[in-house]
Amino acid sequence: MKAKFLGALAGICFLLLSISLGITLVSQWEGYYSYQFKRNRIPAVTGLSMGEVQKRGRALRIYLEKGDNRLINSYFNDREVRHMEDVHGLMVLKNKILLGAGLSFLALFLYGRRSKGYLRNYYWGNLWVCLGFLLLSLLIAFNFESSFIYFHRLFFTNDLWILNPKTDVMIQMLPEVFFQGMAGLVGIFILIMEGVYLVALWKIKKNS
Repeated sequence: MKAKFLGALAGICFLLLSISLGITLVSQWEGYYSYQFKRNRIPAVTGLSMGEVQKRGRALRIYLEKGDNRLINSYFNDREVRHMEDVHGLMVLKNKILLGAGLSFLALFLYGRRSKGYLRNYYWGNLWVCLGFLLLSLLIAFNFESSFIYFHRLFFTNDLWILNPKTDVMIQMLPEVFFQGMAGLVGIFILIMEGVYLVALWKIKKNS
């Protein structure tokens, strides 16, 4: 029973590690921003040149990790900047989860080696966690708009995230479809990570 619990716990840690790592990679992927800017015709929507839109996108990406308001003050209004302060706070939390989940997963995996049949328990523990995540992902995918709103109400304590698409450049640059695509890419990354982990456990178990 203890080994099964440790396997599930290791699965949760690996999932959190994959989520935080996926968010880091996709949110900093310049190519994704460029693709969405072109696909959604952001220059026409904002009245800015593509070069200016790219410049603001680059400032946002750097801001996500550094949190220096000087990077975006000249590009966005006060409400948008204050909202980005909250977003940066979430990114700081994400980095802490990335480190904590990674270290916890490693510790659990090393500790679990003491138990007989730990690979089997870790395999099934992670599989159930992965299936749970897959089910949640499908629910979000089919109700993305509602899930998107719920996410903001859950993680933000104010209404600064409610921007005006007629006047606020940030929401013009980053419409809902931008985040929908980003969530999809993060989900694909997580499934790849989970698949690699499960295959690795299966092969190690088979060879041992």
